[in-house]
Amino acid sequence: MDEQMTRAEQNLLLLEAAIPANEKFYIWCYEENGKTVASSCPEGMREILERAFRLFGGVEKTLAR
Repeated sequence: MDEQMTRAEQNLLLLEAAIPANEKFYIWCYEENGKTVASSCPEGMREILERAFRLFGGVEKTLAR
């Protein structure tokens, strides 16, 4: 299946390429209401990290700033 990348996913790839790192650097993009738009995190890890981010109040802390 040929799937096109969203604008958010394209921007994440560009940002990821611009930040040199020895370790893998995952980037997440959220809507203003906290809904995930895109992530550079592999599918297998995404759900676990997303759940942890929400469980520890990451969305609320991010929106509060």
